[in-house]
Amino acid sequence: MNRDVGVSVIVPAYNVAPFIVDAVRSVLRQTWAALEIIVVDDGSEDDTPFLLHQIRDTRLRVIEQRNAGSSAARNTGIREAKGDYIAFLDGDDLWDSRKLERHIAILENHPEIDLTFSLSSVVDEQGLGTGRRSQPAGGVVTFRQLLVENVVNNGSAVVLRRAALESAGLFDESLRSCVDYDVWLRIGMLRPQNIYCIPEYLTMYRMRSGQITSDWRRMEQGWTRLFDKMRVLAPEDVSAVEKQASARLYRYLAYIAYENGLFGDARCLATRAFRRAGIGLLRDRRAVLLGAALTAQALLPQGLHARLDGALRRARA
Repeated sequence: MNRDVGVSVIVPAYNVAPFIVDAVRSVLRQTWAALEIIVVDDGSEDDTPFLLHQIRDTRLRVIEQRNAGSSAARNTGIREAKGDYIAFLDGDDLWDSRKLERHIAILENHPEIDLTFSLSSVVDEQGLGTGRRSQPAGGVVTFRQLLVENVVNNGSAVVLRRAALESAGLFDESLRSCVDYDVWLRIGMLRPQNIYCIPEYLTMYRMRSGQITSDWRRMEQGWTRLFDKMRVLAPEDVSAVEKQASARLYRYLAYIAYENGLFGDARCLATRAFRRAGIGLLRDRRAVLLGAALTAQALLPQGLHARLDGALRRARA
């Protein structure tokens, strides 16, 4: 494997002062040395830019721009990138030190693969494990499988070929959510079976208050707009899997609502999921667990449910 292959790591950053130094250091600690880090500060109003300029490493470049959103920040970084491969890391997430080495090994040895992603574990605002993880998986992911569910999970999990990204097109700055998902799908349309899941937990995704991914209504709107777009680009594929994809979406949105204490919304969303998929959704372990949690919340006294839920979360973490 050519150890001189360059990787450009794009880090969009907006008001992430408590996390940005750890995020950048997790890249600088990579066992793959041929890299550059491009942090695009998207008009932060906190100490993010100040902290970035305190990091002394020639591999780090900081670009400051007016606030234009994460998609615009990523696109700015991509246009400045010099590497053969592009990786993304949000300014509050973290990487295992072996991540780039694992991804580049796949991409260098499998020219038919354009996009790789690792499994992710979830940490809290203090960087402590929550016990939540991506579903165990590995191997090739087809375009239709990705249409059914965004198994990539988060943008910080991805390393891809620059040429594939340029062919598929950059991030759609008009989308308000599902922006990563849109790019992964367009790359998946380039050629068959060109997406690969590395079956290792190499990405640490940070859950914190105020994230877009905690707003189920915004995510529903983004998904609907994205699938309208995909109906034009890949009508046969969308027609074949849309019912199943919609069921998975509403199961996921119900989980988000439950996590945010919106139990009434969660029950309504779970009902929508089952209406679309029927008993077939029971083959999804996550749907079964969500149903059990919602049943317990409805039947148990509020205090007992809260204590039980807390105990399960602590045990899982």
